[in-house]
Amino acid sequence: MNKFILSVLFLILFSPFASKAQMLINDLEKTSVDNHNVGFLKLYPNPLREGNEITVVFESELFATVTITFLDALGNLKYEVVFITNPNEKEYIVKTDPLTKGVYMFKITNTINEELIVRKLLVE
Repeated sequence: MNKFILSVLFLILFSPFASKAQMLINDLEKTSVDNHNVGFLKLYPNPLREGNEITVVFESELFATVTITFLDALGNLKYEVVFITNPNEKEYIVKTDPLTKGVYMFKITNTINEELIVRKLLVE
């Protein structure tokens, strides 16, 4: 197994969010949506071409502050975006200029139910 894969596995298994991250990674389509939640639905395109934008889709019946954090394979913060969801909007465009080719983990958290989502993003 190469060093990169071992680094990613180490981050997943030994990070402070390991158990929650592992559960979410095992069920990539898991969504948490009800009248009091902001639910992450999907992020596309994935893989992403370097320099392009990504679209993040949320289901929200409330205004909430959402933070998307992009980490490299070593767990270093590479980019962070904070925005407020709007019940009338479902799709949000995120610029990814700071991300170069590679594999990233992105974490999504919100202020309503402190939901933590962890996914993988490939930048080509």
